[in-house]
Amino acid sequence: MLESVGAKQVTLNEIQMQAILAAIAHFADPVPIYFRLRPNLRDEGDNFVFECAAHYGASYLVTHNVRDFANPQIIGYNVQIITPGAFLKLLKEEPNL
Repeated sequence: MLESVGAKQVTLNEIQMQAILAAIAHFADPVPIYFRLRPNLRDEGDNFVFECAAHYGASYLVTHNVRDFANPQIIGYNVQIITPGAFLKLLKEEPNL
Protein backbone atom coordinates (compact mmCIF):
# COMPACT_ATOMS: atom_id res chain seq x y z
CA MET A 1 0.00 0.00 0.00
CA LEU A 2 1.37 3.39 -0.97
CA GLU A 3 0.15 6.36 1.06
CA SER A 4 1.06 9.96 0.33
CA VAL A 5 2.35 11.93 3.31
CA GLY A 6 3.09 15.51 2.30
CA ALA A 7 5.62 15.31 -0.51
CA LYS A 8 6.85 11.88 0.61
CA GLN A 9 5.55 8.42 -0.19
CA VAL A 10 5.32 5.82 2.57
CA THR A 11 5.22 2.16 1.68
CA LEU A 12 3.60 -0.21 4.16
CA ASN A 13 3.77 -3.97 3.86
CA GLU A 14 1.01 -6.31 4.98
CA ILE A 15 2.54 -6.92 8.42
CA GLN A 16 2.89 -3.18 9.09
CA MET A 17 -0.70 -2.52 8.02
CA GLN A 18 -1.95 -5.34 10.27
CA ALA A 19 0.05 -3.93 13.20
CA ILE A 20 -1.46 -0.47 12.71
CA LEU A 21 -4.98 -1.87 12.45
CA ALA A 22 -4.43 -4.05 15.54
CA ALA A 23 -3.23 -1.00 17.52
CA ILE A 24 -6.25 1.02 16.42
CA ALA A 25 -8.60 -1.82 17.39
CA HIS A 26 -6.87 -2.22 20.76
CA PHE A 27 -7.01 1.44 21.76
CA ALA A 28 -10.30 2.40 20.10
CA ASP A 29 -13.55 2.83 21.98
CA PRO A 30 -16.83 1.70 20.42
CA VAL A 31 -19.11 4.61 19.55
CA PRO A 32 -22.80 3.91 20.00
CA ILE A 33 -24.94 5.93 17.64
CA TYR A 34 -28.46 6.55 18.87
CA PHE A 35 -29.59 8.93 16.15
CA ARG A 36 -28.23 10.24 12.91
CA LEU A 37 -26.88 13.75 12.55
CA ARG A 38 -26.40 13.71 8.79
CA PRO A 39 -24.95 17.20 8.35
CA ASN A 40 -25.32 16.87 4.56
CA LEU A 41 -21.64 16.79 3.67
CA ARG A 42 -20.54 16.21 0.07
CA ASP A 43 -19.77 12.54 0.64
CA GLU A 44 -22.19 10.25 2.49
CA GLY A 45 -19.21 8.42 4.03
CA ASP A 46 -18.01 11.72 5.50
CA ASN A 47 -21.42 12.16 7.15
CA PHE A 48 -20.91 8.85 8.93
CA VAL A 49 -17.35 9.71 10.01
CA PHE A 50 -18.43 13.08 11.37
CA GLU A 51 -21.41 11.49 13.13
CA CYS A 52 -19.10 9.06 14.94
CA ALA A 53 -16.71 11.86 15.95
CA ALA A 54 -19.55 14.05 17.24
CA HIS A 55 -21.22 11.24 19.21
CA TYR A 56 -17.89 10.27 20.74
CA GLY A 57 -17.26 13.86 21.79
CA ALA A 58 -14.04 14.06 19.81
CA SER A 59 -12.19 17.35 19.81
CA TYR A 60 -10.53 16.62 16.47
CA LEU A 61 -11.33 14.74 13.31
CA VAL A 62 -8.03 14.03 11.52
CA THR A 63 -8.30 13.74 7.74
CA HIS A 64 -6.59 14.69 4.49
CA ASN A 65 -10.11 15.46 3.28
CA VAL A 66 -10.58 18.74 5.21
CA ARG A 67 -12.23 20.50 2.27
CA ASP A 68 -15.17 18.07 2.21
CA PHE A 69 -15.96 18.86 5.85
CA ALA A 70 -16.45 22.58 5.18
CA ASN A 71 -20.11 22.88 6.13
CA PRO A 72 -21.70 25.37 8.53
CA GLN A 73 -24.00 22.63 9.88
CA ILE A 74 -21.09 21.00 11.78
CA ILE A 75 -19.81 24.13 13.58
CA GLY A 76 -21.95 23.69 16.69
CA TYR A 77 -20.48 20.29 17.48
CA ASN A 78 -17.02 21.68 18.38
CA VAL A 79 -15.18 19.01 16.38
CA GLN A 80 -12.16 20.61 14.75
CA ILE A 81 -11.38 19.20 11.29
CA ILE A 82 -7.59 19.02 10.96
CA THR A 83 -5.01 17.47 8.63
CA PRO A 84 -2.68 14.73 9.90
CA GLY A 85 0.33 17.05 9.57
CA ALA A 86 -1.36 19.82 11.54
CA PHE A 87 -2.43 17.30 14.18
CA LEU A 88 1.13 15.96 14.57
CA LYS A 89 2.38 19.54 14.93
CA LEU A 90 -0.28 20.15 17.56
CA LEU A 91 0.79 17.01 19.44
CA LYS A 92 4.39 18.23 19.50
CA GLU A 93 3.25 21.56 20.93
CA GLU A 94 0.75 20.04 23.40
CA PRO A 95 1.78 16.43 24.13
CA ASN A 96 -0.97 15.93 26.74
CA LEU A 97 -3.72 16.56 24.24
